[in-house]
Amino acid sequence: MIRIVQAAIQLVVVAAIMSVMVPIAAAGTVHEFHKAEARAMRGYRWASFYLRTGNLALAEMELGQFADGATKLVQSYAANPPDIYSRDDTWPGDLRKIAQLASEAQAALSVDNVEDARAKLTPIRALNRDMRRRNGVFLFVDCIDIANHSFARLFRFRHNPPNFQKPEQLDSVRQDLAETLYWYRQCLKAAPVETTQDSRFRRLVETSIVSLEKVWGALRAGEERRMINLLREVASSNRLLYLQFG
Repeated sequence: MIRIVQAAIQLVVVAAIMSVMVPIAAAGTVHEFHKAEARAMRGYRWASFYLRTGNLALAEMELGQFADGATKLVQSYAANPPDIYSRDDTWPGDLRKIAQLASEAQAALSVDNVEDARAKLTPIRALNRDMRRRNGVFLFVDCIDIANHSFARLFRFRHNPPNFQKPEQLDSVRQDLAETLYWYRQCLKAAPVETTQDSRFRRLVETSIVSLEKVWGALRAGEERRMINLLREVASSNRLLYLQFG
């Protein structure tokens, strides 16, 4: 119960940050930077996915788009960061690091070293997120990122179900479930207008919320198999939500 209360307090704090920071991040050069960054990161997400699934031709194409985008970001902003990042001395170096890792991943893939290419891409997601976080910037993509990671924690119970006779184990599931539901609902509220008008986005989020809400009932009824099946239903939507809108 204490963990659930603590989590609830954390969610309130982050929600307050969102309400303050999102408008700040939507002005002038900062807005243009984030648009260009979003275009580049789309290539990153799909390149990572295709490398994992073994579709190397598509991985090479998406990785090329990501590397080009990352290089252009360095050329445009490393020497002259947007205002909100201008006091962060490590920000230009991190921007260059992302472009460097993208180039190194390209080089690895060019000689069919898939594992090395994946390893080069792995740190980029957190690096990109932390460049915003330490400067007080919270965007819609960050909401998607938190929702994605929240469900990843919840999904571990698909392979390691709780003992329904032990309240402390059920509390762990409930905490992760509450956090995941909160962030899915928050992303639905915080989505830009063009995203909310995208039927794919609404379908992914709304159907996931319905399935997640049913997990409460499965926990109350002690239905392990039903809980597992519901988590499996959400897993593919959670992945697509990140790939298409993260």
